[in-house]
Amino acid sequence: MTDIIRFGFVAACAAAAFYLRGDKWLLIAFLFTMSADACLLLLNWHTAGVTVFVFAQIAYVRRASGNWKALRLYPLALILPTALCLAGQPLLLCVSALYGQTLLWAVFAAAAAHKAGRMPVWRGRLACIGMVLFLGCDICVALFNLSAAGIDSPALSAAAGALIWVFYAPSQALLALSAKNR
Repeated sequence: MTDIIRFGFVAACAAAAFYLRGDKWLLIAFLFTMSADACLLLLNWHTAGVTVFVFAQIAYVRRASGNWKALRLYPLALILPTALCLAGQPLLLCVSALYGQTLLWAVFAAAAAHKAGRMPVWRGRLACIGMVLFLGCDICVALFNLSAAGIDSPALSAAAGALIWVFYAPSQALLALSAKNR
């Protein structure tokens, strides 16, 4: 699948969320997601793309929690990336560490929202499964990029690379479908 088609798929999911009258935070998350994918897929700006994805995940946390209180401890997520930067690690690794923590936060927030019934059951279930698939996608991205960390495993990299969109496409579709129904 070409990168333009991939970007078009994410744009179509964002349009579907808008058409289904998705809540403000879902639409904001899709705006950040489209921006991040433009950076990653079309412009090859990896650090910028991962940074923008951090904001997409913050929007998903805000959506799931219904308020900003769920993010009150978020400054603690800056400890690991800051330590990595101070240790001289590449900026992309530092931002990726922040992103990974933020993504986990968003997955747990979606699960908590579903369990607490903050969304209608079917919407909460779709959002929760969508976030878990999002996590699966990014685990594959990390495995695909192990060679950048000096771990050379062509078979693992190939398998992970093939699975990225197997997880990402359904995650975006399910998140779009978790929008409020017309």
